[in-house]
Amino acid sequence: MYMLTPYRRHSPDCKHAGKGAGYTACKCAIWCYGQTDDGRTIRQSLKTRDWNRANRRLEQLAGTPAAAAATIITGAAGAPILPGDAMAVQAALDLYLADGQRRHLAPSTLLSYRKTFEPFLRHCHAAGIDYMHQLHLSAFGSFHAARGGSAKNQRKEIEHLRGFCAFAVMQDWMTKNYAKAIKPPRDTDPMTLPFERQEVGAMLAAIDQLYRDRGAGRRTARPYGGDHRSEDDLTLERRYARALLLLLLYSGLRISDALTLRRHQLNIDTGDLFLRTMKTGFPLYLQLNR
Repeated sequence: MYMLTPYRRHSPDCKHAGKGAGYTACKCAIWCYGQTDDGRTIRQSLKTRDWNRANRRLEQLAGTPAAAAATIITGAAGAPILPGDAMAVQAALDLYLADGQRRHLAPSTLLSYRKTFEPFLRHCHAAGIDYMHQLHLSAFGSFHAARGGSAKNQRKEIEHLRGFCAFAVMQDWMTKNYAKAIKPPRDTDPMTLPFERQEVGAMLAAIDQLYRDRGAGRRTARPYGGDHRSEDDLTLERRYARALLLLLLYSGLRISDALTLRRHQLNIDTGDLFLRTMKTGFPLYLQLNR
């Protein structure tokens, strides 16, 4: 049984080649990378450019040892090369991002990963670290020490590096998760407190004043075509804005989740709200304040 990860092998003339193997929106050939149960490396073409077809072939290949035997990478003497000896840091990061794409992580999550991995890769190159077996605790410690930013951002970067190292250990590219030894900074950010009653009142009053200056000669674009909205349209929009504000106040939802909410997800009688969050896809049950 094999653990295989698909990725795009960009052609030299692909305009997205600089974005690495984790970028999958182009039409370059799809390859896979993984290892056998005894630690040998597999890298081969899936002979397709279609992502769905590639996933189906991966399922077949993962359970067929004979199909992958010819692509096991060996050294000059015929001995298997351990993944940590052959795997470049950049290729490992690209494969980790490709694995996140395969798991349908949110685009915002993948973007957050890249914002951590790109400076980490530059730090590795500057330190003369090109391969995974060269990564040790000092590389992660020096990277963290050189990074600025808020405590929140630093904690997020450490979290991303720990996830990458766990993936690398599972693939036998590293012997241990060195990023776990990096302690996150103490949280000194101010607490996020609820709005005061006066602040809520001011926001609701501001919504009631939306578009009230139409009589002063200002043109107001109609969202769905036309030059002006009728007073009934504006009243309805104020009601929508008020409902959205109250939903955010009483549920604590992200605005992306609140905007995609549907009526059937709320039990009017009990106040129970069910949804899958856009960022993580996890089911979420809420009891709205009645």
